[in-house]
Amino acid sequence: MPRALSGPVRSPRAGLFFCLIRQLGLPDSEEGMVRFIAARRLAADQAIAVVPFWSPVQAAFLCEELAEDADWAEVVDGLNVLLHDQRGD
Repeated sequence: MPRALSGPVRSPRAGLFFCLIRQLGLPDSEEGMVRFIAARRLAADQAIAVVPFWSPVQAAFLCEELAEDADWAEVVDGLNVLLHDQRGD
């Protein structure tokens, strides 16, 4: 099993991270997120919002939040880091 989550999940903003996860309709337990991330690692050149595992609605939400530097942008960036982090699996 992949290592435990770190970064946004262990930060004081962890509540916002799990709100984003629920907003995207993803498993909002740490174990569920570990499995989701381990199964969907992104290549260094892949943008978080344009990968095939997102639904059109999820992708649009991620694009909008990043483009507008909206409230969720920092949290989306944290998810992006986790999906790109290849260490420790």
